[in-house]
Amino acid sequence: MPLRSLPDLSRRTVDALRAAIESQHGGTARFREIVPVSETFNGQPVWEGEVHVFDLDGHPSATRAYAWSSPALIWLTKQSEALR
Repeated sequence: MPLRSLPDLSRRTVDALRAAIESQHGGTARFREIVPVSETFNGQPVWEGEVHVFDLDGHPSATRAYAWSSPALIWLTKQSEALR
């Protein structure tokens, strides 16, 4: 879904996550998509949410970043070029 098609709250979330990625990891993050994720452990749900996927330009070893928000924290992880 193009960023311009997202509701205002989602656009603000994308902008905040992009800023966090760029400030913590460098490079330029370009929004790619939002993916719904459901995690389970022993058949029980432990987390459900949306993961925001960004393409990275100008980072020395990563081409993609995954970010999601929680009420208190923003967690970031990277996919390295070697994993592609």
